Amino acid sequence: RGTDLQTPSLPDRLGGYSYYYRVKVESPGYLDSPWLVNLDGCWFLPTATPPTSIWHPATSSTGSVYVKWGATTTPDPTYVVEQSWNDPTFATTKEVYRGTDLRTPTLPDRLGGYSYYYRVKVESPGYLESPWLVRPGGCYFDPTAIPPAYMWYPSTSNSGSLYVRWGATTTPNPTYVVEQSWNDDTFSDPVEVYRGVELQTLPLTGRVDGTYYYRVMVLSEGYTDSIWYENITGCVVQSE
Repeated sequence: RGTDLQTPSLPDRLGGYSYYYRVKVESPGYLDSPWLVNLDGCWFLPTATPPTSIWHPATSSTGSVYVKWGATTTPDPTYVVEQSWNDPTFATTKEVYRGTDLRTPTLPDRLGGYSYYYRVKVESPGYLESPWLVRPGGCYFDPTAIPPAYMWYPSTSNSGSLYVRWGATTTPNPTYVVEQSWNDDTFSDPVEVYRGVELQTLPLTGRVDGTYYYRVMVLSEGYTDSIWYENITGCVVQSE
C-alpha cells in the first residue's frame, strides 16, 4: 500500500507454488477502483537441498583420491562435483563427476606437492540448483615414488667387476639411485655408486674380495622418495 508504482522485493516465497497478484486504486472522495489482475501467476521454483556432508582424505600418498557425500532430500538428484587445483576459492574449476552415486570414481594422476579442493551440488528437474557444499581444507598430494619392479646383479664375480640392473618404475620422470654396501647386508655405511635415468649401472670395477650388497630407490620431483629395493643375497667377489 503506497504511492510508488512497484512493490519492494517480496522475499521468502515458498518454492513449488504459484503466487498471484492484483492491484487497485484508492483515493479520497472516490470509490475504490476495480482490481486489475494479472492472470499469470509467478511460479516459484524450489531450491534443491545440498548433500548433508562431503568427505575426502586430507592427504594422499598414491596420487589418487575419491570424494563422497551424504544424500540430499531432493527427489531425482544429480550430483555435480568440481575440483579446484591449489585454490580454495574455486576461481578456476573442473567438473570431475556428474551422476547419481554418492561418491566419485577414484580420481587418479593428481600431481604431488599440491592441494586439490572439492565441492558438490545438487541438480534436479523443477528445482533451482542447490548451493555448493565445500569441504574445508583440500587434499594434499604427497605421493610416494614406486620402487623399481626388480633388481639383479650376479651372485659371484672373479674379475672384481660387476654391474647392477633393475626394472623400470611406474613413477614419471624417475631418477634411480644405487647404493653399495661391502660385507654388510644392513647398509650401515653405504656408498652411492649410481644416480641417473638408465636401468643399469656402468660396470663397477676394482672391487676387492668380499661380499657386495646393492639396493636401488627412485626419486622424482613432487614425490616422496621410494623405499629401497634390496636383494637378500650379495655378490661374492673373489679374485682368481
